[in-house]
Amino acid sequence: QARLVPTNTDQRVRFQVVGAMARFELGEITTAINDLRQASLEADGASIKVQFSTAFVRFVRESDFLAPDDLIPHLTKLRQLCTQVGDAESLASLHVAVARFEGCRGHYLGSHHHLQLARALASRTTKEPLQLTVDLVEASLQSQAGNLNRAQALASASLDRALRNGLAKYELAALSNLALIATYRNNLDQARQILDQMLESSGFLSYARVGTLDSLAQLELRRDDMKECQRVISVCADTTAGSP
Repeated sequence: QARLVPTNTDQRVRFQVVGAMARFELGEITTAINDLRQASLEADGASIKVQFSTAFVRFVRESDFLAPDDLIPHLTKLRQLCTQVGDAESLASLHVAVARFEGCRGHYLGSHHHLQLARALASRTTKEPLQLTVDLVEASLQSQAGNLNRAQALASASLDRALRNGLAKYELAALSNLALIATYRNNLDQARQILDQMLESSGFLSYARVGTLDSLAQLELRRDDMKECQRVISVCADTTAGSP
């Protein structure tokens, strides 16, 4: 067991972050975020690159549960660390973070600007997940802004790319975007089919499963099917019951 514990700070922090990411996907949200907060504290003694990657992983996950104003200190820290790292991957990640922040505030023009910068920088790397993240974030924001054709094209291309590379997490994210677009177009049967497909594919990824069930409940509410909506909410409650 002792051999599994990394000996230097960089390795130890990376070890903590990977464990927290796994717990997050398994639905242990509170535990995972607490672990990421602890990793961020310990990262102060690590290299700048590890400090930035830890702060970014924490931002991406914790931002789902914070108000926009509460994200500002996290973005400030990301900017400070990014200026010290200065490589294309870190800069692209920073612009993705800012794009998400601006999107949450409804500032779609500012968000689009940062996504274009992120896209240009991500193209200089070989990081497939980073490039997919840019496309998926833009697809989500484009759909919210009403640009459904652009959103559809990005989400469909992302799904093909995720399937080719065996990236299940990004496959589910692309399907989620496609389900949302179908809902906005009032193609409710198609949206239901996509969400059912996501439920079958989510497997042990509890966080993705809960998000899918939430979308499904909202879809049934839109269809005025209160009985099915209540059933889905009950399944969602059962899924989250064991998640710390």
